[in-house]
Amino acid sequence: MATIDFENWIYENVEINDIAKVWSLYKAVISESINYYPYSATRKGSMLYVQHSNQNEPLIIVSEEAKTAFINILEYPYLGQGGIETAKAYDDHMSH
Repeated sequence: MATIDFENWIYENVEINDIAKVWSLYKAVISESINYYPYSATRKGSMLYVQHSNQNEPLIIVSEEAKTAFINILEYPYLGQGGIETAKAYDDHMSH
């Protein structure tokens, strides 16, 4: 079974306060790549299938507009830190 419900899928598959995990999902979706464990994004025609390695239910992103909306949802909690990329860079810097 697949879903197009962004908020529910994020709630079930993403630790939204863990910048490393959010960044991995963000990068997988932006680059449509399988290289950002535990997330992968695979294009099949006009659909982008996003999956967490431990879940059977993929998220289907049906258009470029939907992809932008999904990225905006991921980005929202990190806007105060300058966005996901800036928050991730700061987290990496602080953990060394």
